[in-house]
Amino acid sequence: MVTPELITYIKGELAKGKTREAIRGTLVSEGGWSEVDLNEAFRTAIPMQSFTTNPTNSNPINPVINPVINPVNSINPNPTNLANMINPTMQSSFTKNPMGASAITKIESPFPYRKVLLAVFLCIVIGGLGAVWWLRPLLVTDTWNSLENTVTQIPIPFLSSTPVDDSAIIPPVITPTENTPIETASVVKDCGTGVAPDLKNSKTYENNAVLNCLGNSALNCEEAKAVLTDALFPNVVQIIKDKNTCSFKLSYAEDSALIDANNNQLAGQYILCPIGIVKALDESKPKAPIFKDPSFDNLGKYAGQIYFYGTLGIFMENGVDQNKIQALGCSGSYIDSVIASYQKTQVKN
Repeated sequence: MVTPELITYIKGELAKGKTREAIRGTLVSEGGWSEVDLNEAFRTAIPMQSFTTNPTNSNPINPVINPVINPVNSINPNPTNLANMINPTMQSSFTKNPMGASAITKIESPFPYRKVLLAVFLCIVIGGLGAVWWLRPLLVTDTWNSLENTVTQIPIPFLSSTPVDDSAIIPPVITPTENTPIETASVVKDCGTGVAPDLKNSKTYENNAVLNCLGNSALNCEEAKAVLTDALFPNVVQIIKDKNTCSFKLSYAEDSALIDANNNQLAGQYILCPIGIVKALDESKPKAPIFKDPSFDNLGKYAGQIYFYGTLGIFMENGVDQNKIQALGCSGSYIDSVIASYQKTQVKN
């Protein structure tokens, strides 16, 4: 980098009558200056070469350069005295070489360019942020208008008045993964076909495979189905699981030819109740029927108690009162049919 001190030195050497080549050689060999810096320095110093030296006087006549040169050593062109010929501000920039000769080293500019660059950088950053803050209303408005124009071009059926062709919309294909829950159809256990039990006769329910299957399913709340042959009451028995609710359902077959007291077809009629309300009739007191908790130690008997309670027991315990029966969570057309038939027999009596 060309410095003012370098220009001053070249001008002083030219004023003493030295040639450009001699000055360049000294600066390159002893000062370490590059050709690029020296070319620029000579272009700056040579126009001032009009102030030539006086042939009769070895002292420079240039009034500008003369104060910089030490008048005591100005007559000695020996490079060993260059350090004494330079302005005191430059003397610290010269070092001794191993041979004892003075070596002119490159002089750093004292100009605080780093501070200037930092100041310029801060001005640019602060100015840019200020411009963004000043123009923020315009930027927000333009961005919103651009988004609005884009959205209005998307065919959304419930926002657009133009009908959209649904046939062009292809639903995505979802491939089940390990984390995707797959709903599986519940399996209904077929317990088979048997005969409706007589709870007064233990032989009708003990060691009965059909009743044991129904009792086990009811106890574990597993969906199951069985057919129990009976001349009067519903003969299709089901255990139904709905989420966390377990129920029993007793119904007539769809092809049943039975009719109630009002001549209504019983085919398809049913009663559906929570299995938790089932109670067993205490046979020890037939004149004053009392209902108690069912027995779970014998699965066949437990299934027979469910069947008896759904067909007759629930009506006996609740006095054939429809409101009480429905309050237990029961429903179905069989309830209406039993109550209607009971009321008709009461009228006749």
